[in-house]
Amino acid sequence: MTAIRKEFKEKAAFFRQLYDRYGSKMYVKALECGSPPEYGWDMVQESLNRLIMHYDLLSQLPPPAQSAYIFTTVRSVVVNRWEKFDPGEPEDPAELEEGEPLFVDLSGGSSPEERMLAREREQKAFEALNKLPEKERLLLEERYFLELSMEEMAGSRGITEGNLRVQLYRARKKLKKIMEAMDYEF
Repeated sequence: MTAIRKEFKEKAAFFRQLYDRYGSKMYVKALECGSPPEYGWDMVQESLNRLIMHYDLLSQLPPPAQSAYIFTTVRSVVVNRWEKFDPGEPEDPAELEEGEPLFVDLSGGSSPEERMLAREREQKAFEALNKLPEKERLLLEERYFLELSMEEMAGSRGITEGNLRVQLYRARKKLKKIMEAMDYEF
C-alpha cells in the first residue's frame, strides 16, 4: 500500500469516527445557531468540509478540544451563511428552480447579420462561463450542456438537491454579473 493511500485511509477513518460521534450534535448546534432545519445538514456538510482542511490540527487535539473546535466551526459556518445572505435570494430551495434558460436563444435569425450577431453573443457567453471558478462552471456545464438531472448531480456530489439548487442559483447569479460586466445583451 502506498503512503498516500495509507494516509487517505487514515483520514477517512478519522472523519468517519468524527461524523459518527458528532454528526447529530453538529446538526443540533447548527439549529441552535439559527440555521433553519432544511439547511441543518448542509451546514454539517460544510462544517466537515472546513474541518477536513484542518485535519493536521484537529487530529492532534484531545477529545474535549476537538469537540470545542468542531462546534466553533459549525457556528462559524452558520454565521457566515447568514452574513452572506442576500435578501433578494430565495430562502426556500424549492423556490430556486431554474425557470429560464442559462443563455438567451442563440440560434439567430435568418439573415447573415442576425446569425453573426448570435454567434458573437454565444462567444461572449462562453467567455463569461470560462471566467467562473471551476466549481461553478462545472455545475452549469453539467446542468445545461450535459443536461444531467438534479438527482444525478446531487448524488454524485453527495449533497441534497436543495443544496444543489442553491449552488446552481449562486453560479447563475455570478455568471450574470460577469456577463453584465462584459456588456452582454440579454
